[in-house]
Amino acid sequence: MTSIEVVAQRTGLARGGLLVGTLLLCLMMLPTTLFYTGLVSSTAPGTVLASLIALGLAFAGRVQDRYTKQALRASLLIAVVLAMHLVIVASIIPVDFKRGLSSVMLLCICFVGAAATANLLASAAPAELRRGVRTCLYVLGLVALLGVLGWLQPGGERFTKPVFPFSEPSHLALVVSPFLLCNCVLSKPGARIAYILVALAAATLLQNLTLAAVCLLAALICLRVRHLMVMAAIVIPLALGLDLSYYLDRLDFSGDTRNLSSLVFLQGWQMLGESWDATHGIGRGFQQFGLLGTEVPAADLILAILKDYLNLLDGGFTLAKVVGEGGVFGVSLIAAYLLCALRAAALLRSVARGVQTVEPLMVLTASSIVGYSIELFLRGAGYFTGTGLLLLASLLIWRARARGKGLTVSHAPNSSLVTVS
Repeated sequence: MTSIEVVAQRTGLARGGLLVGTLLLCLMMLPTTLFYTGLVSSTAPGTVLASLIALGLAFAGRVQDRYTKQALRASLLIAVVLAMHLVIVASIIPVDFKRGLSSVMLLCICFVGAAATANLLASAAPAELRRGVRTCLYVLGLVALLGVLGWLQPGGERFTKPVFPFSEPSHLALVVSPFLLCNCVLSKPGARIAYILVALAAATLLQNLTLAAVCLLAALICLRVRHLMVMAAIVIPLALGLDLSYYLDRLDFSGDTRNLSSLVFLQGWQMLGESWDATHGIGRGFQQFGLLGTEVPAADLILAILKDYLNLLDGGFTLAKVVGEGGVFGVSLIAAYLLCALRAAALLRSVARGVQTVEPLMVLTASSIVGYSIELFLRGAGYFTGTGLLLLASLLIWRARARGKGLTVSHAPNSSLVTVS
């Protein structure tokens, strides 16, 4: 290969990586940007728009269609189930059919957008995908830096602690999660430690427990015990010199806490139980969580502090919304997700340890599935988010690869076999 051909190849990979990075950043940041600017009242319109953009890019690029039929079948089944569930719930408690059914339509659009995203990611060359994911992490790192410095935060007075284009650091953390995981798994041990330490520094400077949880998740999955010890030797002495009361307050889930983050988390669990009891485990129906208000103690405390309610519609974390609205059906969805996430975590762990070698697409897919656990169990923003859209795309790829070609490309020499599919 001549030097000219090498330069052309590298230039093509750089452009391809930029295209993939731009696509992913559009999916992740467009919904929250529109919400931040006040153009819309939630991230749902931006997520639908991102879906349509992905669909347009896939059509314009004439990429191979591998997942659309699968997505259409799944969306049709889910739409029918959700509509029937709303009818059943209506026999027990009042239901806003307009909100529920219109949200079902938006969900179907997101499924099509997720299929287009999956097609675009699957069509990218491995080197392009790696460059794209790395670009995303670097851009998000720049966003965090600007947030720390307080620079370029337009309209920031509308929010308590904005990190443009995110209304709060927790939303930035949710978007960082899959890209931090993916980059750590695909990097050497030294780079992994550096990535996690930089993210921890951002979590400290932004005072955000959700981002700290993302760092912990990445460390547990990607680092060997000796590397964890090295990182602990660096982090613990520094942490002892800091005022940790901000984080400790957010870990206080007693009934006496007055910390809003803790109260929102408690409120989610209490509203989940309230919904379960009111509907006898059937659930309130799709997009009905919090519409009728609540009488749980945590909500009363939030009202007394803020003179207003907080996070009633999204539950504070997505599990509360899924189970509160879906009841037993929601519990089954959570169980199915956990099984998938455990398998994805096992794959990431084996790749990070050098036991298996898989294509970057599967690493990104597994990272997106595992990373969504933060949004599900700790801090969520509803169903229609960029990370939710990436999760749908990842599940389409994961299911197709697990049932078809398998997940493993090759195994590292002299290593034990880890069965994933």
